[in-house]
Parts: sequence; C-alpha cells; structure tokens
Amino acid sequence: MRTDHALSWRTVHHSTTGAAHLNNAIGCQDSSASRVLDDGRWAYAVVADGHGSERYFRSERGAAFAVQVVEEVITSFRDRLAELDGEPTIGALAELWQAESAGVVPRWRELVHADLVADPPLLPGPDGGEPGVIRFLDKFVADRRHTQNYQLYLQLHWFAEYARELRDLAPASLGPLPLPTDPTWNAAKLGSWQARAYGTTVLAVLIGPRSMHWIRLGDGAMVEIVGGKARHLVGPPAEAFANETPSLCEDDADLKIVIDSVPIEERDVPSAVILTTDGLPNSYEDGERFLGFCEDLADRARSGADLAEGLSRWLPELSRRGSGDDMTVALAWATELPSRQTGDPDPSAATEPGPERLAPTATADPLPAADQVDPAVEEHADPTPPEPSAARVVERPAPADRPGGPIHEVVVQDEGPEAGVNPHVDQPTEMPDREEFDHDADHGHAAQH
Repeated sequence: MRTDHALSWRTVHHSTTGAAHLNNAIGCQDSSASRVLDDGRWAYAVVADGHGSERYFRSERGAAFAVQVVEEVITSFRDRLAELDGEPTIGALAELWQAESAGVVPRWRELVHADLVADPPLLPGPDGGEPGVIRFLDKFVADRRHTQNYQLYLQLHWFAEYARELRDLAPASLGPLPLPTDPTWNAAKLGSWQARAYGTTVLAVLIGPRSMHWIRLGDGAMVEIVGGKARHLVGPPAEAFANETPSLCEDDADLKIVIDSVPIEERDVPSAVILTTDGLPNSYEDGERFLGFCEDLADRARSGADLAEGLSRWLPELSRRGSGDDMTVALAWATELPSRQTGDPDPSAATEPGPERLAPTATADPLPAADQVDPAVEEHADPTPPEPSAARVVERPAPADRPGGPIHEVVVQDEGPEAGVNPHVDQPTEMPDREEFDHDADHGHAAQH
C-alpha cells in the first residue's frame, strides 16, 4: 500500500563573492536557485560553482546556464508527470527523471554555443577587451611558448569570424557546441577552449511527496537531515581531489554526470536537504564540523529564522576566515514532519541552535574558550612565546549568531607585515600547474577550480 508523505516544503538560496575574489576584483562565479512548487508539495535546490582559473574566463555565465538548464529539466519533468494516467510507480518516476536529466549536458552546451556566437570573446584593443579574456591571455602568455601564444590569438580571431557568420541564425538552430573531435568542427583553426571558458559544476535536488531526485556533476556537498542528524545524500565524485573536479565543460561530461532517484520512506523522511559549493566545506577542518553547520542551519530554518538575511552575513564571514572562495547554500526544509522521528529536534524548542556548536550569546566582551585562542594574539593568554614555526592552525569562536562551530584558520605567527594573515584570502593565489595548449593534453582530465 502506497504512503504519501505530503510534507510542506520551504526553500532559500544565497551566493556570495569570496574574499579572495574580492581582493582580486573578480565577481562571484557561483550561481544558485531554489523554489517550492504545487503549494509546497514539491521543492528544488540547485547550486553551480564556476571554476576560478584564468582559462575559465566565463565560468560565471557557465554556472548560470547550468542552473537554468536544471530548472528547465525540473519543469519538463513535472509537465510530463502531469500527463501520465494514474499514479506512477517509483520506478516510473525514476525512469522519467533519468530521461529528462539526460539533456543537461547537451542543453548546457547549446546555451554556451549560443552565447559565444552572440557575444564572442573580445580581444584587447581600443575598446579595452573583455577582462576575463585579458586575464586568460596574460596567464597564457606567461606560461607558454611564443608560437602557442600566437596560435591562441589566431583562434580567438577566427572564432569571431565564425560567430559573425552564424549571428543571424536563431539560437535554437545552432545546436550544442560541437566537441573538438566532431568532424564538423575545425579544431586546428578554432581551438578547443570554448567549453572550458564556461566550466562549472552543478548539483541539484528535487523533492516530491514520495520520491527524491538528484543530479550531480562535480564537487560540493549534498547533505540531508534525517532524525536531526546530517549525512551526505551523495558522496563526492572519486575524481574530485585537491582543486580538480569533474565539470560540465569536459568532453565526456555526459559519462560523469550522476542522475538518480530514491523513494522517501516513512522511517527515513528528510527534514531538510542542503546543497553547497565546495568553498563552504573547505573552510572547516573536518567533515563533522561542516555537518554540524548543516544541522544548525536546518534547526534555524525550522524555527522560522530569516535565513536569507542570515546567509547574506554568514557566508562572507566564513569565506574571509576560511577558504576565501565563493560560497553558496541552497536549502529546502520541511515545515513539519508527518510524525516526529526519534532524535529529530522539536521545532517549537529550536529558537536557538544548540550551544555545543555555537559560541554563547555575548553580553559584554566574552573571552573564547582557552583551546580556541591564539596565544600570540590574545592579550590575556599565557605570555609563553609560541614555538618558532612559520604558521600554525588556530581556531576562533564563531560569531554568536552564525550556525556551526569554529572553523580552522591558518595564521602566520612570525613578526612582520605578514603576521595574522589568512593565506587563503590575503596572499596571491597559487596558480595550477600549466598544461600544454593542444587539446589532447587536456582531454579526459578533471577541470581545475
């Protein structure tokens, strides 16, 4: 017998520019969306993380396109669902989701192709040039031989001619950006930089009365709250390590994208689902502390807190103290559960997150706990000088109103102008190792943030 877990959902999402990007006059390359549908019976959340290296010079557009494509998929899925006769089985829902989501990669490449034709990259010249293109060329020139530099300039010029020839066509008639191996694409003349310029990850979850559906391509976190405890809905891809991740811009993205569906069981009903780009979990010393942040965030959501306003303050502070990266959170939460689960917090009692993960509310000049204080910067601490090391990890308490506990923060201890600096934010960003220009050297490798 079918049980319909008719929860009522609410959503919120927010993206903020990372501290390191602000220091380098670069805009936010993340994008996000969330929405409730059918009077709260359905909800979705989407996040996309545009890559940060210079060659991904339009990644903020790529991230926005990724979110747009997922929203189109969700709309199409629900439209087709409404056309079905009778109540579909979970298997039928999963099959329909798989069929609709299979269009994510080609549709994204279609939007990229149309954008490139309508607005080809502007080379430096009397009009100043496109800032991202200028940064890309400067980095390329610094890393490669003169002949490769000349070849790239020619490819950008020839692509502008290619775009001019197609500009009068309707965007929908252009089709997806051809792969470099496509016989219709002159890779020797036009190059293979086009899709990479828009490189991005994408994570999405759609929650309905009886099932949950998701899409994952790349790093970031997908977390669900069940019984008051946070756990990963889907683990990170095996290819994601250090600053590399699977990406929509890769030639084999359609083979790496993960699309799946699961039934919502009565004993395992999630009270919240949280998606984040990787800048947020990377700001925590370990995964448990990040999951603690997610639990606190979900508690606040169900208590009626204004999360839109809160996230607009918390995420910039987390970036400044932590990874320095852009940060995005998209959250869907149930206003109430069909029956209270064991261990699930009572919403009526959740006026403030638990003290075990939050600093206590300040009244006047509180001192952090002793194990969270940096002796070199806290005047009331033990005056014993620190060990003579260049840097060490310290912890500082979270602001009283921010979810989660303290995050790790690397602070230079030596005297001098660099003392007290968070190298993730205030120091020049280390660039990834250079790669050869020809497409074969790049093919098959994960994209770099």
